[in-house]
Amino acid sequence: MSIEAGKKIMAALQGAVVSHEAETYSLFRRVCPDCHIFRPVKDYTTRRIRTVFGTVEVRNPRWVLCRDCHPGMAGAFAPLKEICPDRATPELMELTARLGSMMPYRQAARVLAEFLPVGPTETHATVRKRTIRIGERLDYQLAQEERHAMSHQTEERRQLEMQLPGDRHADWEEALLIAHHRLDRTPRSLDAETFKDNPEWERHHRRFHALLIGNCGSKPLIGFCEQLADCLYRYRALSIRKAFRVRKVGDEHAQIFKAAIERRTEDAITLLQNHYRRTADIIRADLGE
Repeated sequence: MSIEAGKKIMAALQGAVVSHEAETYSLFRRVCPDCHIFRPVKDYTTRRIRTVFGTVEVRNPRWVLCRDCHPGMAGAFAPLKEICPDRATPELMELTARLGSMMPYRQAARVLAEFLPVGPTETHATVRKRTIRIGERLDYQLAQEERHAMSHQTEERRQLEMQLPGDRHADWEEALLIAHHRLDRTPRSLDAETFKDNPEWERHHRRFHALLIGNCGSKPLIGFCEQLADCLYRYRALSIRKAFRVRKVGDEHAQIFKAAIERRTEDAITLLQNHYRRTADIIRADLGE
């Protein structure tokens, strides 16, 4: 079978399918959704619809608005314009736009004419218009999605600031109080004379520091701090033996906890920074810097 014969067969099949679908949808839209009776007919015209497999001419009726459901309103509408406003099927619009975005418009028009029975009406000007039109629709759709996402984020932030549902600050204070209590009651070393790492203390220590920043609401920031904590632990494990008897780390944690629970933000930040700097100084001294 030749390419031309295949094009004719596909065009005939497409014509039958499109005509049936257009007639079915037009009949569906003739029924008034309120009173469920047929709307009056204004007139019948023809509409040429371009498809991937050729141009199809279908009957295009116009229905009058139901007089009982819309009293005083004289208007008519064409149902086919609802599903095919561009006089081309969405598949042809998408295919034309894809080719027009990947190659020159004239070359895209030649490819369409060569492989699809769309006829010579698909000129480079048509390809250009459809590519631009599809691009504008995608830009509008993307802008709508971004606007919706921004509105959703604003609403979430408002809910958090209003502490709805529940009191997030109260829950955070309770969790921080419990974490500090467990950390304070757990010995740093399993041996009072020589340092022996206590895994339980490390777990409570990690939980306490995570809660100090856990109520900020920024998942990327929290994840980054967790990565830093993982890296820092390797160096602390090498230097903690020398600082075990010298550093009063429990007192530092208690001061940080008190400032945080009393909402003294600036004091808590300063104490936490000093806490981190002391750890860094100990590590640098142990490395001989």
